[in-house]
Amino acid sequence: MRDADLNPLDFELVGGRDVAALQDPRPAVLVGARSDAGEVCFATVIWVTPVSHSPALVAFTLRAKSHTMGIIRETGRFSLAVPPADAEGVRLVEFCGGNTGRLVDKGAAVAHALVSAAPAAAAATAAAASPAAPAEAVADAGRAGLVPVPLHSYSWEVGVIESIQEAGDHLLAVGAVTRAGTRAPRDERGQLTPYDSLLCVQHGAYAAAAQRL
Repeated sequence: MRDADLNPLDFELVGGRDVAALQDPRPAVLVGARSDAGEVCFATVIWVTPVSHSPALVAFTLRAKSHTMGIIRETGRFSLAVPPADAEGVRLVEFCGGNTGRLVDKGAAVAHALVSAAPAAAAATAAAASPAAPAEAVADAGRAGLVPVPLHSYSWEVGVIESIQEAGDHLLAVGAVTRAGTRAPRDERGQLTPYDSLLCVQHGAYAAAAQRL
């Protein structure tokens, strides 16, 4: 008899933190934020999920005391990046998850690019509001909405916050994705196949996705 054929009532019953592990492995994700003063911070999460195709919405959770979440709440902007499944990806995830931005300058430690999270319509509106110098207006709008994306990323997305609410011992943020990119290849049907994304099995344990079944 295969394990899959066992009666579910014969399984080990779990609770507490083990409940969260029942859907592992999941992609390890670096959440990025940048304050209006230019401070850059990153946090590691695995509780991230898309919640809508159109419009493109994602949800993620962080603790209320998270320094990164504090910046996100102040600015209303965020980035999400999945590292590749390699040693450097693991190092980044461990570093950003094991240090607080209140004590460590993660922006200086993590090589990153700044990407505008502002919707395309915002730049057009800025240009229309300043017809004498539309290029400068667009540049100013972009600078005001910049968020950090680690250079060592496999996939990334940036966006603006739609809502943040309490969810038990975490804060649940829902954001609208304004821009996204990936280096994942596509299969013969044109579908993305991000098998080289870094997966988190448990705290301190990581893996790459298996081959397609």
